[in-house]
Amino acid sequence: MKTLLAFTLLVFSSFSNASILIEPQLAYAFSHKLDQTITITNGAATGTTRVNSSGTALEIGGRFGLEFFGLMAGASYHKGLSDKGSNLGAFIGYEAPILLRAWAAYHFDAEVNYDNTSTSGTSIELGVGYTALPLLSLNFIYRKYDMDELTSAGVTYGASDVTPTELSIGISLPLNI
Repeated sequence: MKTLLAFTLLVFSSFSNASILIEPQLAYAFSHKLDQTITITNGAATGTTRVNSSGTALEIGGRFGLEFFGLMAGASYHKGLSDKGSNLGAFIGYEAPILLRAWAAYHFDAEVNYDNTSTSGTSIELGVGYTALPLLSLNFIYRKYDMDELTSAGVTYGASDVTPTELSIGISLPLNI
């Protein structure tokens, strides 16, 4: 009986395609733009301010989750190396058999830091990767932020219509265990 059970587990486990995904990533945000007039509130006071910022940043991070027959799901985290902010959220994606990968992430904890101002809120990420090499993926990433708090000179304000965008290229190491 034990031999039959061991044989059955061996045969069926060879057909399963489920794994744990660990994917460290190094990316370069080559286009981060915010150019708009935003409305800020502090108690009953309301005002507007003009924010014009653009820049580049090197970031590290990655994804951790499960992969089953090409479908991926799990957690996503990215942190700017020059203290430009961070993103924490969840992602879903698909790895096609033709060397392409695509994913979407919702970051429920996003922060972007500018020269004297920081913003916090959420972001949406869309990404496409090309896996020509077995353990390396070349990625193109688009992020759109929706910030609802702005902190300047130690004072936090409510903010509306703060929607910076970001384009990144990067490499990642998708490991399936």
